[in-house]
Amino acid sequence: MLPKPLPFYRQHLFICTNSVDDPRCCGQRDSQALFLHLRRFVHKLGLRDIAVTRTGCMGRCMSGPALVIYPDNVWYAPRDFNDVETIVTEHLQAGRIIERLLMPAIEPALRGYGTKPPQQPQNE
Repeated sequence: MLPKPLPFYRQHLFICTNSVDDPRCCGQRDSQALFLHLRRFVHKLGLRDIAVTRTGCMGRCMSGPALVIYPDNVWYAPRDFNDVETIVTEHLQAGRIIERLLMPAIEPALRGYGTKPPQQPQNE
């Protein structure tokens, strides 16, 4: 049996920057600016073992912008640059979960890459 390889990054952050014409979409909630600030802040602190990647829809639009940290599997919903910096300093550096920024564990997922959910047929 081969030994388990070491991860390339200690932690990998994914932030949705999907943008369609829907106010629920993460891209409509300034997630692109949050992504750029997050990447710059991680670089400024010299955290070379942390990766930051923008993604398309992750199906959590209702509570977005969606940010997930792997391998921790912790989902956050940062609203501003301060929230992003707090995630870096508290979660990544200090190893603490930021309860106030957690995305709800159970929510109706919005599937379809930021599109509106299908309409239910109406009974006549």
